[in-house]
Amino acid sequence: TSNPATGLIYFIDVTHGYVNNIKITGLENINGIVMEARTKQCSYVVNGCRLSYKNESYRTSHHVAIRIKSKLVFGNGTSNTHDSVKSGVAPYSDMYAYIRDSYVLRNTVDGGYYGVDMSGTWNCQVAYNKVMNNERGMSFQDSCSEIRVEYNEIENNRSAGIHFAYGSHNCVAQYNVVHGSSSNGEALMQAYVWTKDNLFRRNALSSTNTPTYAFQGSVGGTLSIEDCTADMEGGVSRALIADEQSWDPSLKQVWHSRMNAESTNEGLEISNHIRNIRNT
Repeated sequence: TSNPATGLIYFIDVTHGYVNNIKITGLENINGIVMEARTKQCSYVVNGCRLSYKNESYRTSHHVAIRIKSKLVFGNGTSNTHDSVKSGVAPYSDMYAYIRDSYVLRNTVDGGYYGVDMSGTWNCQVAYNKVMNNERGMSFQDSCSEIRVEYNEIENNRSAGIHFAYGSHNCVAQYNVVHGSSSNGEALMQAYVWTKDNLFRRNALSSTNTPTYAFQGSVGGTLSIEDCTADMEGGVSRALIADEQSWDPSLKQVWHSRMNAESTNEGLEISNHIRNIRNT
């Protein structure tokens, strides 16, 4: 099916759900593993699975390999993340229907718009995974909080390797290896649009391409970058570290317009939101 809401394996409102050691190959026009909370609190585990896509159709269909999603609350009169952000409200999880204490461990993913996608989750660990050939490697959006992203290997993504957005806060990405991403228009690791109080620590970034940035943040609050390394063999087109306050609202992708940001020549305003400590 071409419906982006479908999944080959789909859990809805399972209080404690587990998917272990499953191999799925040849995915096309469908999500791989989807786990949702719609009416209750849920905890999920995806462990030791192998998922691969047949081709790159996911780049336009936006199907993902592993998705873990809470029920979301949007701004008044809106029904999706992009419209909610434009109205001035970062989406957040419903207080009665959200995902917590969940784990994505030791999986291998080849393809998918996102290798791992979390939305509105709390107190989760994503660790020891290998994801490759995605649009974005791992994405944490819609006010995710206290997420630990660690010891992952992320390779050959067209956009960001690790991506926090839309209100996600108090998260840590550490001891990850991000390699070979072209990071088209974005950074290998980034946190933007109302993200705050997130930490990138002891990550190793490298690329033979020419990404726009190595690290990028942060609208809303502090992003700390500590003890990381960036080996950009092909250089970067703008900067190794970009401190992002707002982007040009004329950008074609309306969800990247940064609300009502003032236009600048480079589409970027410098602020004091990044703490840059002991990086190489």
